Amino acid sequence: MLGWLGYRTVSFLADHLPKGLQYACASGFADLYRLTHPQTRRAVEANLKAILGSEATPSTVRAAAKTCFRHFGHSICELMGTRRFGTKFLEQHMEVRGLEHIDAALAQGKGVLLVSGHFSNWEMGGAELARRGTPVLYVVQPQRDPRAHRFFVERRAERGIEVATTEVAGRSILRTLRQNRAVAILADRGTGGPTIDVEIFGRTLATPQGPWRSAEYTGAPVVPGFVTRKADKTFRLEFHPAVSAGEGSPESFQARLAQAWTRVFEAQLRASPEQWVMFFPAFENLSAPRSAKPALSKGWGAEASASAPEWALAHAGAGTSSREERA
Repeated sequence: MLGWLGYRTVSFLADHLPKGLQYACASGFADLYRLTHPQTRRAVEANLKAILGSEATPSTVRAAAKTCFRHFGHSICELMGTRRFGTKFLEQHMEVRGLEHIDAALAQGKGVLLVSGHFSNWEMGGAELARRGTPVLYVVQPQRDPRAHRFFVERRAERGIEVATTEVAGRSILRTLRQNRAVAILADRGTGGPTIDVEIFGRTLATPQGPWRSAEYTGAPVVPGFVTRKADKTFRLEFHPAVSAGEGSPESFQARLAQAWTRVFEAQLRASPEQWVMFFPAFENLSAPRSAKPALSKGWGAEASASAPEWALAHAGAGTSSREERA
């Protein structure tokens, strides 16, 4: 959606314009993008329709999609403006719940996998943890333009967040977990590597294998965590108890763990569906709902929608652990 120079321009404006003016401009640009990119708009509406159910009217789905695009526009301002949306902003606007679940996970000495989705402004969650003294490793997909990639690495570094790209993430994840630290991964969209199918809203969603494989290999607990944008323009960062794969065969461990996390994510989506900033067709079959047992599947979704915002593409990979994870 924006090139390197565009990102730098937005960053400058986000650091200097009043927040209210930024949000108003972001909403306007989001509306324009939604109206001029029908493929992306239809993907968002189809995803929301699956969550809202058959009883949702077309106007309800359209309104939710409009809010979704606007949420994303506001998130761009918040990511880019590291000065205006920095430490003081977090202190005044972020409510945090469930830190005891991270503490309990780290007490095991194996690190913790903080697994989230493309929900609200997930970037602010890592920034808040870093502000509180819990540094986080983000696993992200690299930008096509190396200059743009460096730009985002620098923005995150200013917030105390370390970054590893999916191309070399395996060793970084293992090192971080062995140091008993936190790794943050998004797990609601596969981007070309191995995936595991889960059932959600009666449909099939392909999740990246990375977090579940990392958990099995290292023994690190998986703690679901999500940022929610509240009506009063503040945020809630909430962590849930570590999910368990339960009992079953060793061969199905990853699938069972993925499904356990998905149940938590499903409740999050049901509560605030318009905050799922997923610009791709998320589900395997939207026209014919079906119940699917968790199962291993081949790579899925990397080329799902070329019209989605490039910033979303770059950040979608935060849930991906690719070939190098074998290292």
